[in-house]
Amino acid sequence: MKQAIQVTVDIVVFTVHDQALKVLLIERGIVPFQGQYALPGGFVLARETLEEAAFRELREETGTENVYLEQLYTFGEPDRDPRGRVVTVAYFALVPSDKSPLLAGTDAAAAAWFPLSALPPLAFDHGKILEHAVNRLRNKLEYTNVGFQLLPAKFTLTALQALHEAILSKSLDKRNFRRKILSVSLDPRKKCRLPGESQPNSFPSANQLKCETVSAEAFVNTSRLMQKDLRLRPFTRVLALCGFRRSAETEILHLLIALSGIPNIVRRPAL
Repeated sequence: MKQAIQVTVDIVVFTVHDQALKVLLIERGIVPFQGQYALPGGFVLARETLEEAAFRELREETGTENVYLEQLYTFGEPDRDPRGRVVTVAYFALVPSDKSPLLAGTDAAAAAWFPLSALPPLAFDHGKILEHAVNRLRNKLEYTNVGFQLLPAKFTLTALQALHEAILSKSLDKRNFRRKILSVSLDPRKKCRLPGESQPNSFPSANQLKCETVSAEAFVNTSRLMQKDLRLRPFTRVLALCGFRRSAETEILHLLIALSGIPNIVRRPAL
């Protein structure tokens, strides 16, 4: 007799509270592993896609679905679930600290945020799934602007550095961090875009820079564009006022670093 294979989704939901990276765990109210903590998740319904199932579970557990969600990995060890042959597709979600409510789902007795340093024993193979998610998130900090998704709508670069330190579990040099953030070439349109901004390649004017109201999308595009073209007119007035030589690429980047230390206010991109 052939054994039916069932499919579930499990979601690793991250947020940052009190300068610590935390994960959402639910206390299971049913067997198996009743009374033990696990990642939010459940079986995929017959007429829904994997992503729809993930958003449904996320909505049931957190009360929101307008957050960053990314497919992580597929876990299919034969004995991973005592109920039978169950393959799970794991996702990870990022919830800003100001939008992290908790709701216990239909099969959960309770839900709570846990810091990575104080995790309880986890049901199924959820410890392995969580480890994969943490590694993915840390790696993505190196080449994407994914960290913006864990911050409120407006934040400072100091808050952004604190976020990176919380995720990486180590202190970062302020000067090196800001130089890296400003110089890395990112394309924010791959994952997110600010509502109301019709020109994704636009960059802030000199007046915007002096007023410290640069959007996150313009912020990263400016860094990329300035490395390609040192003759950008909107910046020449600021360079002259600050005494920088317009022919020096490094000094142009230092201008942004100096301005961002006032501190600079940026906006978190929306999905």
